[in-house]
Amino acid sequence: MAVLERGVMASKPSYAIWRLLLMSIGQLGVQFTWTLEFALTTPFFEKTIGTSQTVSHAVWLLGPLSGMIMAPLVGGLSDRLGTRRPFILVFLCLSVTGMFFFGSATTVVPAVVAFGVMDFALNGTMWPLRALYSDAVNEVQQHDVQSAAAVNASMGEILSSLFVWSLAEPVTYVR
Repeated sequence: MAVLERGVMASKPSYAIWRLLLMSIGQLGVQFTWTLEFALTTPFFEKTIGTSQTVSHAVWLLGPLSGMIMAPLVGGLSDRLGTRRPFILVFLCLSVTGMFFFGSATTVVPAVVAFGVMDFALNGTMWPLRALYSDAVNEVQQHDVQSAAAVNASMGEILSSLFVWSLAEPVTYVR
């Protein structure tokens, strides 16, 4: 049965803000990982792998490329198949795999490939997550759930930054 909320008929239930925060908690993990990647990738390439600044900066071209490819690809496939969770699970596993191999890399090519897997997989996780919690709430709470996701993303960035800041030599300790 539809319920009148803020003057709009809603077919989905209304959730308390704490439920919206829990619903969008995955955004905290995605942003935590992005921030780690932003903070540690260039120093890792330059200090650990020994690449030039040109190579370490060229690697960052994968970021916009992965976003331009993964957002429409994964979004379209998950819309067509009508499910988000399998995409989230698969790309989450790929993100972890990419992180593991990136941290273990000792030469340029494996590090770039692992970074690419991690970056593409993070995008593959992020877009279905956003669609999933957007799908779960009624039209009236769309702004609320996006705001809750922004709060979670901010907390992820703060926690990740504090983690990196707590290490005297982050690249040395992460390895």
